[in-house]
Amino acid sequence: MSTSPESHDILTCFGCGAVIYEEHIHRGLAAYRDDHLLCPHCLAEYKKSEVAEMPSDQERVSLVDASEVGERPSLASIQTPGGPAVGTGPDFQRPLGPPDVPPTRIKIFHAKLSDGAVRHLETLVNEWIDGNPEVVVKHATTVVGQWEGKHAENHLIVTIYY
Repeated sequence: MSTSPESHDILTCFGCGAVIYEEHIHRGLAAYRDDHLLCPHCLAEYKKSEVAEMPSDQERVSLVDASEVGERPSLASIQTPGGPAVGTGPDFQRPLGPPDVPPTRIKIFHAKLSDGAVRHLETLVNEWIDGNPEVVVKHATTVVGQWEGKHAENHLIVTIYY
């Protein structure tokens, strides 16, 4: 006999959007600071910086002025498998950050759910990472979901945050 799980509100970190379990709050791993819930990682950063106020949503997503960015190296010559050259899309204002800062971009790959397609996806991701030495992968997620094309089919979707 199974018991029905209790329904809980999903708690997320104000800084990075990570899911926070009530257990983390009870154990002191996650906490509220300035009326914002922070995950263990963001809480550690908050404590390090000793900043009195968190940036507003508008400040967190605003783009920097082009004059603040300075000169960026041209990435147009680097080709990504299955997509346009890096840097040929929108003119991104934020430069790629060093490893200790949050991600500033994402790259999405997808493949059908078959052995050959998943192996090909693995090759594409590895070639993209090898072909872009300036990219530092910060986080990656995978999900299986419907991908619309000629026919709606389940695909493995890989999102790489860099």
